[in-house]
Amino acid sequence: MKNILLIDDSENFYRIINNEIFEKNESFKNLVTLTYANNGFDGIVEVGKSKPDLIILDFSMIGLNGFETATIIKRNENYKDIPIIFISSNKTIIDEVHGLMLGGYEYLPKNSNISNTMNIIKEYLKLDIR
Repeated sequence: MKNILLIDDSENFYRIINNEIFEKNESFKNLVTLTYANNGFDGIVEVGKSKPDLIILDFSMIGLNGFETATIIKRNENYKDIPIIFISSNKTIIDEVHGLMLGGYEYLPKNSNISNTMNIIKEYLKLDIR
């Protein structure tokens, strides 16, 4: 089973992902688990616990922001190869480039179409789900 770790200080986005992708799609539910951390510090701890196959990380969080969180994760030899998809509701080209320079694989706006989000997740987890 694959594991996604969502690190975001907004529970609302977690609920959207959980309800729209996992609860409404039995195939996803049977192949992928979703773990949630509501801040960067807890997210880093959770990476060690759950060893995710994919991290979805918010750029702008209170406390440890997404860039700082990604930097800490990518510096760890055990976790540096975990793909990170950055999310944000306030995208700027500077944020996107910064995220990619930190080793992020993709940028996804929070208001992105849910089927687009699901397709990106499937691509990175190499899932063959229709």
